[in-house]
Amino acid sequence: MSEAKLDVGSDFRKGDVIRFAEDHYEVLDNGGSSGTVKALDDGGVMLSGFRWRFYGEDCVMVRRATA
Repeated sequence: MSEAKLDVGSDFRKGDVIRFAEDHYEVLDNGGSSGTVKALDDGGVMLSGFRWRFYGEDCVMVRRATA
């Protein structure tokens, strides 16, 4: 497994939009291997402890936050 694979999500920043499966989320906080996100496809539900890798599937960057 590559080093990049081990650190999935470590570079996600507040405001980034990510995708997991078919759903999109805005990153609110990054705690390393997990963080807090707001669901963009499900009425803005906030989820804490959201893992950047779950059952072998990784979150994917969709759009970087603007500065």
